[in-house]
Amino acid sequence: MVILVDSEPTSPTKSQGTWSPRPGSSQVGSSQAPTSRYGVVSRSPEAASPIPPPAYSQAANVPLLPAPQQKPTRRTAATKRFCSAFSIALVILLVTTTLGNILFAGYEVVWENDPRPEDGNIVSCSKHWSDPVQVHAQGAGDEAFDSTMIPGFPVFTASKSYTLPINKSLHYIVAHGSLSSGVVNIRSNNAIDPGYVDVKVMANYWTEEALSYSQVCELRKPEGGVGLGIYVSNLENELNTQLNQRMQTPSGRFSPGRGLEQRITWTVTVTFPTTSRSILELNAFATNMDNFRHSIEGLGRVHFEHLSLKGSNGPIESDGLSVSQATIVTSNSKITGKFSTDDSLTLKTTNGAIDADVDVTNDDTHKASTLELTTSNARIASRISLLTTHGQRPQPKGGHFTVKATTSNGRLDISYPTSPVNSLLDFNAESSNGSADIALHAAYEGTFALSTSNSHIELDDEHPSDPSGRGRNRDVHKNGGRSSRQLSGTIFWGDEKDHDKNAETGRVIVSTSNSWARLRLL
Repeated sequence: MVILVDSEPTSPTKSQGTWSPRPGSSQVGSSQAPTSRYGVVSRSPEAASPIPPPAYSQAANVPLLPAPQQKPTRRTAATKRFCSAFSIALVILLVTTTLGNILFAGYEVVWENDPRPEDGNIVSCSKHWSDPVQVHAQGAGDEAFDSTMIPGFPVFTASKSYTLPINKSLHYIVAHGSLSSGVVNIRSNNAIDPGYVDVKVMANYWTEEALSYSQVCELRKPEGGVGLGIYVSNLENELNTQLNQRMQTPSGRFSPGRGLEQRITWTVTVTFPTTSRSILELNAFATNMDNFRHSIEGLGRVHFEHLSLKGSNGPIESDGLSVSQATIVTSNSKITGKFSTDDSLTLKTTNGAIDADVDVTNDDTHKASTLELTTSNARIASRISLLTTHGQRPQPKGGHFTVKATTSNGRLDISYPTSPVNSLLDFNAESSNGSADIALHAAYEGTFALSTSNSHIELDDEHPSDPSGRGRNRDVHKNGGRSSRQLSGTIFWGDEKDHDKNAETGRVIVSTSNSWARLRLL
């Protein structure tokens, strides 16, 4: 390395940058040069004065060592804490304001209460009611009032009545509108005009102007159906509608915050005429009632060829309902009671239990009678009686039945108290995260299969007597291989050689998960 020495500084910068000895040190006749922390530097003894260090020259703009990180000052840390606290407070304020708008002033009533095309053709619509009557708070047992409503019990009631000709192919009731809820009572009476179905509509409400937001329409369908439609305005979230206000006309909208006051609870009572001499045979009856429950009582002398009951957020309860084909649906509530079908019946809900006594009759030699029970997050408990009216018929002589029960996160409790001899049953029971307990009538013959996961299975044979009265022994055969989670086999009465191997036999499949499964042979 070559060091260039500039012995005559010509600028103040160079003068300040030269090295000078410490005060008090000897500069004459000294042979010892100052010591550097990086090593010893030798100098010529002839030097009269110390040689200044070489001038520094910058070769590049990149520093030789990274600059030390500067610690934040107390002022900077305080500023960051303030900004963080302010942001959190702002978020809390926004959330609180939003919830306040939704709970207290965030709704508006939207005038959308006209009949829908699928409801049928309009015969007439009316907003005229009997003179409203102010009522006192009713007890919690009164089905016309809902004590959970806001701001409390209804204080006004009004009603009107309709008659529908009995000789029509379809009678139906529909209701639409989020401000509408209530109960549908389905009854019979032998004291009313036998030529008409009576329908009484009673409204229970909180403010005098609430009825002006509703209307009841008489409807007719081209295929010959007659019915009624109850239409109430919808309750919408103001936060959602504000985004579309510029695209919508202001007509028909009401001030925010008053939506709950326009709520109406309805009691709709449908009464069918009956006589003591014969069964009333009706072709079809249907309901489509959101936020309504259904109460069925006293229909022991009424039979529906076709029936469709649809509600939501309310139970469907029956003390006896006779149908050929029926679909009964609700949600977030239970289905309970007694039902009877000679063709097909579907009971379906969600987040609600099914607890039903069902009679299933099969009179068709070519078609099975079917029963379907479906729910979720709840239990299914059903007593299913299999019946037939044919003593002499082709195989299967005792009738053909198809039953399916499905739930999740709930248990299954299914039993067959009665079953015809020589009948054919196709039964499928499925659950998850719940036990399955199935009891078969002694008349059952066919195959069975049990399965579960993370638990065990059981097969209980109670060794009953021969249901045919012929004194036969029952043979329960388990297929090879033993497993605590799977089991299959066959069940037959009498000697194996007496059975037609080509004949169709019953089939029972029971499956669940994370719980036990049991098949009881009564």
